[in-house]
Amino acid sequence: MQEHHGLPMRHPMDSAETHGLPIGQALKATVYNVELNKLDITDLYEQINTLKQEIAQLKQNNQN
Repeated sequence: MQEHHGLPMRHPMDSAETHGLPIGQALKATVYNVELNKLDITDLYEQINTLKQEIAQLKQNNQN
């Protein structure tokens, strides 16, 4: 996000306000950003599951 100074493939707002927004480009950018979000969510879900397993194992070790 920092690399692109905002969302990647996003049309500059000042240009969109003066020249309009190309619908095809807007849809392509939206789909691309949704796909990036899905990948991030999947990674976070896997991290959460790993942490849950580690916590369960630590709780079990503390009970012994």
